[in-house]
Amino acid sequence: MTELRNPAPRMFEGIIESPRVWTNGEVSEERWRLPIPAAALDEVDAVIKFLRANPLDPRLLSPDDFVLPACRVLMRKVKTLLDTDLGVIVLDRLPVESYSKDELIAAYWLLSSMIARPVAQAFDGRVLYDVRDTGKTTDTRVRSDITGAELFWHSDYGFNFPPPYIGLLALRVAREGGVSSAASMLTVHNLLQRRAPHLLGRLYQPFHVNRQGEHPEGDPVTHFYPIFTYDGNSLNARFNKRLVKLSLTR
Repeated sequence: MTELRNPAPRMFEGIIESPRVWTNGEVSEERWRLPIPAAALDEVDAVIKFLRANPLDPRLLSPDDFVLPACRVLMRKVKTLLDTDLGVIVLDRLPVESYSKDELIAAYWLLSSMIARPVAQAFDGRVLYDVRDTGKTTDTRVRSDITGAELFWHSDYGFNFPPPYIGLLALRVAREGGVSSAASMLTVHNLLQRRAPHLLGRLYQPFHVNRQGEHPEGDPVTHFYPIFTYDGNSLNARFNKRLVKLSLTR
């Protein structure tokens, strides 16, 4: 009898040379903080004033509905930096003290839509939701980002089908905690390649990943994905330590 084995996954076996490989000590604030030009802020203000006279659900707004040349130039730059540099940008900043929450969401929606089409981030179809402590406890259908729990390092929505871009609109500072951090998975890949190449191969093989109930009734409660994938052109990663269960494969 011949034993069937899954083919070995394709791996990137070298050291990655890219602006997206970085550590905290190597990155200046100028690389991740991008001021919003006055002309773009003026365009945002004009849109918000229009919406005050013509209210509309932000999810129905499209950049094509408005003439926003300065905003388009800004968001093209943001997209280019996300694709080719650090992969993280902080836009500094919308005047949160001048507008209501709904008005700021409308501005955020329009600017985000200039990078890519917004998609649902939950099985119930939600495209926008508040990240705050609701007093709940992390559970199968309760994500940690609406609890007071400390979050592990993770890639957003990595337990299902993560979109290419993730955005956050920061409206106010938490009373305590709530610090956002970012890291480069490509840097992690390089570190593993240098220090523990014998372990890196395992991360190209699948793990069971808890879907946190974000699936139709009757579907498998886990996905079966590797941490790293390489198709010969691009190297991608997804990770959430809390949701991964070790599963050896042949």
